[in-house]
Amino acid sequence: MLEKQLTIRSFRFIRIGDAPSLTFPLSNARFLADHGSDIPSEKAASVTSETVLLATAYYVLILLLFSSLIRADNRPSKITVYNYLSIQGSNSTSGYNTVLCGQPPSAQPNSFGQTYCFDMPLLQKRSLTSRLLGRVQGTFVFTALDGSIVFVSETFTLNRTSTKGTFTGVGLEFIRRVSSKPITGGTDDFAFANGVATTTPLSNGTGPVGNFFAWFKYDFVFSLK
Repeated sequence: MLEKQLTIRSFRFIRIGDAPSLTFPLSNARFLADHGSDIPSEKAASVTSETVLLATAYYVLILLLFSSLIRADNRPSKITVYNYLSIQGSNSTSGYNTVLCGQPPSAQPNSFGQTYCFDMPLLQKRSLTSRLLGRVQGTFVFTALDGSIVFVSETFTLNRTSTKGTFTGVGLEFIRRVSSKPITGGTDDFAFANGVATTTPLSNGTGPVGNFFAWFKYDFVFSLK
């Protein structure tokens, strides 16, 4: 009965700001001083040791909670980057970042079924000499019979900005039209990221060595909930 009473009296509730009430272990010094003669020394030492371990566990938990909140607060709600796509031409040996990596057994009209793999730069401005912020890597597949839609699976890596990490966008894009797809998770500063990636086509053409190129603007809007 005395041990049970000691355990109950070694806790109290504390509220930190608007956080839920948390239970923290307290020192048994006062209780031991009042009832020291009733408790064997080895049991008192055991109780104190358990209290220290519990306190340490609680404090570590609180630090982890606060660090995750700080990371979420530091994550921007919106990021804008520019992307340069360059598909390898039939006779090109350089200057491209996207290649045909899969196609149907027989040729289909409007590129239907063709799969492309890419590793493209993410730039601060619409210029190849602009500051490099990261890269986007993945695939896109022509999934509409009329060639108007591609299914895109891509991972964005930002490693030269104040926030660093990866996040993934998966969904449909409409050729020559503004398109949006969901952001589905990430790593590092973008861990558990949710949001929308909007792709805006800007211009396209054919380069001097025969590569088809296109400029896009990406707007990433993150939910910080």
